[in-house]
Amino acid sequence: MLNKMALTLVAVGTVAMLGGCGGSDDTTVTDVDMAMQIFRVQSGTYGVSNIVKVSDSCLQNLTAGNFTTLAVTNDGMGNLSLGDRHTPDGPVPQYDPAAYSQGTGTFSDAYHATTTMSVKFTADVSATCTYNLTRTNTVTVTAENTLNIAYMQSQTNHLPDCQPVTEDCTSSYTFTLTKQ
Repeated sequence: MLNKMALTLVAVGTVAMLGGCGGSDDTTVTDVDMAMQIFRVQSGTYGVSNIVKVSDSCLQNLTAGNFTTLAVTNDGMGNLSLGDRHTPDGPVPQYDPAAYSQGTGTFSDAYHATTTMSVKFTADVSATCTYNLTRTNTVTVTAENTLNIAYMQSQTNHLPDCQPVTEDCTSSYTFTLTKQ
């Protein structure tokens, strides 16, 4: 009985939204395509595949096989975070302020989000290598628990002791994440 009543309310609400049930005839729905499938993005560990290097002056070398998984956190309220959480007091590397290693952002619609992380990065215990680190991921949900990522990293204001990168640089990659 409750299920039938809930379905009736959804149907009436949908008709009202589309201009029926006494609504004006000029009411149109422009942003909703009822035929488009909505995919889930569940929190968990995602496998990395289809890595393509666009540029890499920061020498990240993500195609070398050392970038195989990435944590994905979806809070169900439109917020998406990628990577592990690092804190200023945590083990090296340290991020100030605390941040997810690949950033946090919000969904702009059911398929797209942009995550950003911008911190002062400390690469070693003695703090002789620090620089400003910014990472931006343009995320497109393409299937159930599957994300295509366009990734960009920039490093600026290096201390002289940083190795092997000693000056401003950028890296750009594309890859796919699939829940394991």
